[in-house]
Amino acid sequence: MKKLIKIFNIIVTSSTLLFAADTIDNSHFENLQSFKEIKGTVKGTALIGKNLDLYLVKGVDGSNKPFEVITDKDGNYLILNSKVFDVRNQKAITVPMDVSHLKWKESFTYGTGDKHYYVFIDPECPYSNKFEASWHNIKEDVTLHIFFFNLDLHKKADAITKWILSATSDEERAHRLTMGTNGGKEYKKTKFSEKDMKKFDKIIKEQKSLGLKLGIKGTPTVIDFDGQVTPWTNLINKEK
Repeated sequence: MKKLIKIFNIIVTSSTLLFAADTIDNSHFENLQSFKEIKGTVKGTALIGKNLDLYLVKGVDGSNKPFEVITDKDGNYLILNSKVFDVRNQKAITVPMDVSHLKWKESFTYGTGDKHYYVFIDPECPYSNKFEASWHNIKEDVTLHIFFFNLDLHKKADAITKWILSATSDEERAHRLTMGTNGGKEYKKTKFSEKDMKKFDKIIKEQKSLGLKLGIKGTPTVIDFDGQVTPWTNLINKEK
């Protein structure tokens, strides 16, 4: 970029880190010279304090590499490699993910609560296992929409997932998930037709692609319906 970066780090006090109701369309930033020079496609923005008139802008450049910068609405200043922290609410300000493409794509749902979350898990991941072990404690408070995001290092994950997917109800799929991740061996005994194997392979591939599109790299990953990532440990503690 030709514009000089005037500021590298910023500490913003809680009195100014409040979101305002009005926002600027993504195309506004795409038309600024700073973003034109990198052929940027803006995926989302968040206003950081009405008095500051600064925006957190997230997107990808012409090479499809992700970027996240802070800028004023005219693009005169850019702040890179920085995190903005909301002191009052004790959390980092982030641009919500676009989760619209996840609707109705889950493998199954668990729980009956009013609070809905998208959950990406790997049935062989020990951290996913710990999260799953607590689901029965929160099932009346939340509804979890389950997606499989099997990591390459877990060689049994696909076989376990196929066995889970072959169940005919959400309740049975949730039960099999618990069995498979707690040392159950039933998944090894089940034989599938070539047609079913292709069907399950397709589902596993599609679900992994949905996670990759969001930039997910590990499991478990929990995202609320507003596109904000929620640490799974916080979810458990919050709903206790």
